[in-house]
Amino acid sequence: MAQSFTLGIPHLWDELQTVQTHGLYWLNIDRTQDVSGLCRQTILAQPESTHVTLIEAGHDIQVTSALAEDYSQGPASLPVYRLTPTLTALMALPDELTRLMGPASSLFILLLPATDLTTLSADGINRWINHIHRWLQRCNATLLVISHGAGTDILRNQLAPLNRLVSGLASLRWQLDRWLYDVAFWCNERGVSAQQNIPLTHTSQGWQANVETTLPPPQPHSDEDSYLAHAAILEGAPPLSEHWHLFTSNHELFTAALAAQAATLVFSLMQSDQVDDLARQIHTLRRQRGNALKIAVREQAVVQRSSDERLLLACGANVVIPLHATLSNALVSLEGLQGHTFLRHVPANITTLLDALRPLKLRGYQTKAQFCTLLLDLLDNPLIPHDGRGTLASLRPVSGIDAEQVLKLCNLRRDGDLVTLDGQSLVLFLAYCRPHELDTALRFIFPLPVEELFIHRRLWHQDAELMLELTRMRSETPTQGPPPESLPPQPVSAPADTAMPPPRRVPRRLTLGMTSREPSS
Repeated sequence: MAQSFTLGIPHLWDELQTVQTHGLYWLNIDRTQDVSGLCRQTILAQPESTHVTLIEAGHDIQVTSALAEDYSQGPASLPVYRLTPTLTALMALPDELTRLMGPASSLFILLLPATDLTTLSADGINRWINHIHRWLQRCNATLLVISHGAGTDILRNQLAPLNRLVSGLASLRWQLDRWLYDVAFWCNERGVSAQQNIPLTHTSQGWQANVETTLPPPQPHSDEDSYLAHAAILEGAPPLSEHWHLFTSNHELFTAALAAQAATLVFSLMQSDQVDDLARQIHTLRRQRGNALKIAVREQAVVQRSSDERLLLACGANVVIPLHATLSNALVSLEGLQGHTFLRHVPANITTLLDALRPLKLRGYQTKAQFCTLLLDLLDNPLIPHDGRGTLASLRPVSGIDAEQVLKLCNLRRDGDLVTLDGQSLVLFLAYCRPHELDTALRFIFPLPVEELFIHRRLWHQDAELMLELTRMRSETPTQGPPPESLPPQPVSAPADTAMPPPRRVPRRLTLGMTSREPSS
């Protein structure tokens, strides 16, 4: 029997967390701050005689300092090495690991930022994994790769077809009030498991699996054919049948829905300032009345920001019907909800959900270092869909205009929209703005035509591209002072006493003579 190791997660089936010799296992973690805890938990779960080696690549994530705290169990010794995550270094990794092999079976843990791999070509990743797989078959070792941060979903899609080379592929997903252990496939001596989602909770002892009872099959409800709707969504039409019940406000609809079980609820969204109240009402209904309710929101007057739509869906709405949809299209969308059960997880704390999905509570100019830090933290938020966080634009002014001068013309009105200076370029981040919407946004930001202000632009909107550009900007950040408009005025030296004042033009009064006009002959 091959020697095996464990991830050390209590109450989790061994079939989903045991790694065995000659295997390459891959674990993606949404949040970088969770890496230290899970890595520590895995290492401390190994017997004292186990030969474990930790290899850190990329940015320092403080794993070593976390392990140094209360290291009272686990392997007798733990060598820690650092690796530069380039393709050349990764291809040479098996030769380096061979020198680190112990007398018995060895467990190697490689901590690798996902963005460092997503910059490699698919062919380069495949060649490296093939190289690692061949080395593991020859050696008495196990390699556990823990990748983290933005880009883990991209890696998951690239690794899923390589199930003959990778023995296990799973993800640790953050869902605000819990974590989800999402297993794509996991192979060990106990068999092969696939498509498993296990809720995890975090305690002072680390992560552990939740022991949850299986939900019973859905039962028929007496109100599953009922429609409770705001009267405005029918555009003045009367109730369509005896199953339709109309209300004059969202609050009245919410009060009536507190007694519903499986009815279809249709809220009206007239103004942007209604979003928070509506999100709280939907969250309350979904948490209290269960997953059989069908909840829809129809835009009535204004198109909502994608962040607002995402918030409503995260709070428990099944669908948001866009403003341009006709009444006929809206009714078809409602018919499509019939028979559906809401399956997404809705966190219990609405305040945490609002804070996590709202744009940054900042706008306007930020120093270059602060600008990069804020956006890198935003990229580390797994609740925001990948490649949908916003657009980063580097704008170079035309000849004769400085970036500082253009900055004074920049008027950012939305929370989450930031600007900074990078050399002779103005760098804008527009939250939740898609690339094809950039020209429209710039017309509202600058009072002058954009083509008269800038001669060149560069855009980034995918997570991997944003990570690379922000990392480059942060590494090149010099000591930067306050924005140009807040710089103290330069002192003006007084003129010398001997200096002659410039001649001054004194107006003189002129009287125009009045002459009679001679008649023409």
